[in-house]
Amino acid sequence: AQITQHDNFAFGLYSAGYYIGVGLTFVGVFMGPGGSFLDNTGELFLYGITGIVFMGMSYAISDLVYLRKIKIMKQLVAGNSAVASFLMGRFIFTGHNVLAAIHGEGSWFICFVYYVLGEAGCWIGFQAYCLVTPYDDVKEVEQGKDAVGIVSAGFLIAVGLLAICALAAMQSTG
Repeated sequence: AQITQHDNFAFGLYSAGYYIGVGLTFVGVFMGPGGSFLDNTGELFLYGITGIVFMGMSYAISDLVYLRKIKIMKQLVAGNSAVASFLMGRFIFTGHNVLAAIHGEGSWFICFVYYVLGEAGCWIGFQAYCLVTPYDDVKEVEQGKDAVGIVSAGFLIAVGLLAICALAAMQSTG
């Protein structure tokens, strides 16, 4: 209803980020260690569910850790596109992180460990980023400063790309 009936741009950004993140999860399956198309289809289903669970975890982490001072859903309904941009960045980061985690061979446990390592790296990176910006990033996002939301999203997406490289390097040496 927020997208179609209310033409809520913020919900559109939020949803687009979610779908891109889940799509990146699917890419990780096909970039993985081969197998037949049928094998990949089964893995696509299983890892797709995993990606959806990780997207939910990403939302919860965003709500409880990154934007803990903000009532995210209330801000989205109100049309705060800065919050939506930030979440879009978080979802795309998560998609990159999960792509990297499932790209190599390994168990579900290893996938989860890589996911947690990526999340920890993202949190540390975002905290460092906040230290060098001359403003309170979370406060500016809450106030609907779109430019801050977009720049934060870009930073989070860049961290996601770095997560792919870092986790791929860990997998190749492990």
